[in-house]
Amino acid sequence: MSTGTLVFITAARLDLLSGAQSARMLCYAKALSIKGISVIFTSVYYSFQKDEKLKIIEENIYLLGNNERLEGHSRRALPVIKEFNFISTLCYLRQLNIKYQKQKDLTFLLYPSNFALSLATALYFRAIKRNIVFIEKNELHLGIALNLPSPVGFLKILFFPALFFQILLGALTDFIEIFFDGMICISTRMYKLYDKAYKNLVLISIITDTENGGIRKPEQKKTENFKIGYTGTLTEKRDGIFTLIKAISLIPLWSQNKIECNLYGSITRSNKKHLTHLINKCHLNEIVRYFGNYDSVSIKSVQSEHNLLVLPRPSNLQTNFGFSTKLAEYLSSGVPVLTTRHSDVSNYLIDGGNGFIVDKHNPVLLKNKLIEILNNKDQLAKIGEKGRETALKYFNYSNYSSTLFNFLFHKK
Repeated sequence: MSTGTLVFITAARLDLLSGAQSARMLCYAKALSIKGISVIFTSVYYSFQKDEKLKIIEENIYLLGNNERLEGHSRRALPVIKEFNFISTLCYLRQLNIKYQKQKDLTFLLYPSNFALSLATALYFRAIKRNIVFIEKNELHLGIALNLPSPVGFLKILFFPALFFQILLGALTDFIEIFFDGMICISTRMYKLYDKAYKNLVLISIITDTENGGIRKPEQKKTENFKIGYTGTLTEKRDGIFTLIKAISLIPLWSQNKIECNLYGSITRSNKKHLTHLINKCHLNEIVRYFGNYDSVSIKSVQSEHNLLVLPRPSNLQTNFGFSTKLAEYLSSGVPVLTTRHSDVSNYLIDGGNGFIVDKHNPVLLKNKLIEILNNKDQLAKIGEKGRETALKYFNYSNYSSTLFNFLFHKK
């Protein structure tokens, strides 16, 4: 059995242990633990000393530190402030260097990041201290910045310089992230973008824990409504939630009355206000319901209770260079999935075969596909099972155990 240690360098709130970031990191950890690698989660939000003891999460997977650093302004700071949190970031990296400077067979993996952490890790932790640091890249910072909520009216004029600065900062962070020992890319487009900058580059698509998915729901009774579900962050620019609601409003009333659309996940105040307004405007109060945010364990059971799971992503820099881990989680549930043609979706899904695909992010096209699905409900169980087979074949974390180990620990 192989031995070695992988230490995560992150700007994540590990105390939350939820969301796509934590799920993907945990899948990396489980994949490497199969090879006997010890995986240690650390975060800029956690302080620790040289003699700090590790807290075990599960076999070969640990958490280092306590949440003392969370008890300050950094917990509530605005995102743009966190991008310049150099003091806490350098303190964190210095602690890491002191604790692990003499350990052998050690690799660091940076993910997720921000401007301060990317720059400090590249300059101080890698270039000056000569640590071996890889980076995981699943979204463009520029794409995220371009999808930030846009103020309206007077606020739009007032905050335009700040938004413009955020976009420049995103592009700069994407550039800084070429200065590491290697990169894990989530999509084909991301791989091609960084291919010339890296000799060590690997494509690992969306991964999930299929062993904890696939909780099949009982056969639907004829008297039950057709349940459409979305789980994630409720946004329009990234996941197209408002377009989904508009599409449902276009479905003829006789079909509309036989469906329900359930939304689960986090949402900003402005988006929640818009969501409520849109539901009222479209007269969908009895059809579209928002149930709040669920933890990562409970949400898998919730997903299995639906007849169709939707991911109507628009086409932009964030969605095309990234690739939603949510899709892998959806497919592993065994529930049929409807999504748009973005990123690497076409490499894995065939419309009407192992899922459903809409060519463009458009309410009319989405409405037409929903009606098609409603008229062919007898095919859904078969399509859902084919989708689960796809998840098992391509997205199960254990499939990438050897790839990750060879990439991170076989030094070039």
